[in-house]
Amino acid sequence: MANQNQTSLQVLTEMNQEMMKKRSLKAVKPPEDIEAEYRGYMQSIVREMASEVKAGLLPIIKRNKSNYIKDSWADDVTAFFEAFRAKWTSLLFRNKVRVQVQRPLSMAESSTTAQFLKNVNKAVGVDVSGMLKREGVDAIMTSALQENVSLVTSLPDEYLKRIESIVYSGMQQGRYPTAIAKDLQEATGVSWRRAKLIARDQVSKLNSAIDSERSQNLGIEYYRWSTSSDTRVSGNPSGKYPKAKIKCYMISKADNGFGQGVYSYKHGADYAGENNLHPGTAHIGCRCRRVPLIEGVNWENPNKKA
Repeated sequence: MANQNQTSLQVLTEMNQEMMKKRSLKAVKPPEDIEAEYRGYMQSIVREMASEVKAGLLPIIKRNKSNYIKDSWADDVTAFFEAFRAKWTSLLFRNKVRVQVQRPLSMAESSTTAQFLKNVNKAVGVDVSGMLKREGVDAIMTSALQENVSLVTSLPDEYLKRIESIVYSGMQQGRYPTAIAKDLQEATGVSWRRAKLIARDQVSKLNSAIDSERSQNLGIEYYRWSTSSDTRVSGNPSGKYPKAKIKCYMISKADNGFGQGVYSYKHGADYAGENNLHPGTAHIGCRCRRVPLIEGVNWENPNKKA
């Protein structure tokens, strides 16, 4: 008979013990197709901004080449930047962003939950979907939407500051329009890469948060830290990424009394003065994942009293 300290998931596990052999649980991975869609949307913003610079700003620079030293070009350039800023910082743009980012975030939540349920249902031999709660997930989604709207709308602001610096300093120095155009192209590349990083990092963070919430809904207390197992993690001096952070590699190898790389959902890992570290959020671009540990299924707690 179940005791009062057991979670519902542990009770279900015991009920199915005879029909179960040791079953493994997989880490829930961020959905690559949704990340690609999100990345495509963000990079479309960068592409549109770059097109406006090419069509509206470069002709101004070329037209005023002979007037650089007289500063008579400033009015035209300033007018362009003011119009650019008005469009890309407007409430209309922010509202459009909110609508656009809701789709990939919602899809990422659905995908993560579906993966999680598939893994756990297969492991314990029963459908646990009825045990999941919405409250915590709703709070995560509200927070994620706010953060992502802020990040997406920061792209034009950062891009504008970058190109303003290039153009004003370049024209004051009398640089050739072709040289300024090249620098503007490089600035676009910086924003393009940042858009890619934001999409990957945000989908990964949301995946991690939903996976954690769903696991704790079921009373799962521990997980195993799983890295991508490549030189981006280990920072092998002879590898392609000799300066890679080894934080996640070291965390995955540490044993705090529960087994190698095993941590609690509530407290996570500690490393080099940082605490409450979790896979997918340990640093920007973290690609680590959690493998949920269920006693009697894929793990035995070494500290469990007999």
